[in-house]
Amino acid sequence: MNLVDPTVEYNKFGMMKTHPIYHHQTGKPWTKGELVYLCKFYEFDGMQSISYGLGRPEDSCAKKVYELRKAGVFRKYKYFEGDY
Repeated sequence: MNLVDPTVEYNKFGMMKTHPIYHHQTGKPWTKGELVYLCKFYEFDGMQSISYGLGRPEDSCAKKVYELRKAGVFRKYKYFEGDY
């Protein structure tokens, strides 16, 4: 029994390239809930788990973390409490 999906490709950094089955949110705008999830679990789950959880490629998640930190709002989402 082969558990490896032959349709999955990886970049030179070992990150999975965009795949329509695993990354169904690709190209869609980020929701507030996704940003909160990304920031809350970034330091604990690792990029691959977050990628699967959000349905977005790892490099897209990493880029979004960079953008949020650069804009100074990463901590805002990390410690967000309430409805979104």
